[in-house]
Amino acid sequence: MIEKMNRTKTHTFHNIIMILMALSVLQVIAILMLEKPWNLIAVLLLVSAVVAVLLLLLKEGDMFMAKHKKLLEEENQLSTLLHSLPDFVCFKDGEGRWLKVNQFGRKLYNLEEIDYVGKTDRDLGKLVPFF
Repeated sequence: MIEKMNRTKTHTFHNIIMILMALSVLQVIAILMLEKPWNLIAVLLLVSAVVAVLLLLLKEGDMFMAKHKKLLEEENQLSTLLHSLPDFVCFKDGEGRWLKVNQFGRKLYNLEEIDYVGKTDRDLGKLVPFF
C-alpha cells in the first residue's frame, strides 16, 4: 500500500515538472511575438520564475525521497522482525485477505511458491490442498 502511494506521488511529481516545462515553452513562444523591448524583459521574468519553481520542486523531491528512504528502512526492519519470529504471524485486511505472512507461516501452510497476497482462506484452500 505504501509502495503504491509512493509510486503515485513520484508519478505526480514528474507530471508537474513536465507540465511546467511545456507551459514554459508555450509562454516563451507567445512572448517572442511581443514587440522588441518587452519580449526580452518578459522572457527573463519567465525564465527566473521557472527556475524558482523548479528549485522548489527539486527541494520537495529531495524531502520526499528522504521520507521514502526512511519508510523503506522501517519496513525492512519490521519485515526482518516478522520473519525472525518462531511462531505463525499473518496480517489480513478487514475482508480476510492475506497481506503478509512470516516465513514460518509460509512453510506451515505450504505457501512458499504461492502468491498469497490478496487471497482469502477459501482462495488459498483451492490452491493448496493442505490448507
